[in-house]
Amino acid sequence: MATKPLAGTDGTLSQAANRFLDTFTDQHVVRRFPEGRPWCGWREYSVQIRGRPRLDDGFIGGLQQGNHEDPLNSSWQAPWVPEEKYFEFDYRRSKIRIRYDRIIADDRREMIKRYEAANKIANQNNWRASEYGQPMFGPIMDILGPMPRSPELAEAAMAGDRWLLGDEGAEANPKLARLLGLSDIPEGIRTVTIVQSPPLATADEVLAMAPDRIAEIVMQVLDAREQQKKNERAAKMRAGKSPRSADAA
Repeated sequence: MATKPLAGTDGTLSQAANRFLDTFTDQHVVRRFPEGRPWCGWREYSVQIRGRPRLDDGFIGGLQQGNHEDPLNSSWQAPWVPEEKYFEFDYRRSKIRIRYDRIIADDRREMIKRYEAANKIANQNNWRASEYGQPMFGPIMDILGPMPRSPELAEAAMAGDRWLLGDEGAEANPKLARLLGLSDIPEGIRTVTIVQSPPLATADEVLAMAPDRIAEIVMQVLDAREQQKKNERAAKMRAGKSPRSADAA
């Protein structure tokens, strides 16, 4: 139930009373929430006529996971939740539909661009091209930075993966945990190592980039890698020349 606004003597709402808390539920039925996972947030009246709000007065700010009437006992967590731009609100039924179809389309588009950019760099340098879904050559990863989100996450959520949806008692999905960077255990799944360093160029920038500029960035990356190898060799040499302990003497 939404909190009620306060109306002035003229029937209009003051600025302080122009907002109210409300809770909607999404399409995912889990053990704790047989009517769907709750999301709560502030809504704001767009039209104030005699204190009567419009049915579709929207949410403002971000939503929180839980019911505003019982936030402590209704709070929930999940390994991954989509951005709110993919939420579709049904104000009559107080429901949220997460549009996984749009997420999948967007994530596939970003992933395709990533491989197109990677293979543009690879072709220019006579490196092995990467097929979609396969690991990329190290220097290319250095240039493009972290992989974009895999569409497999939204596909799994849409299919109802209990662990991904935050259902209590569900065993972790090792493949999805790997894609989220929550596990370093490969579990027999061939995935790309998550790179934490920022990109030197985005996929869009590489696709629009002139060959000479790509060559400059590649040289920068290769020089950095060579310097790192020298530093590692020097560190090993210093470690080998360190004094032996008294026990070993």
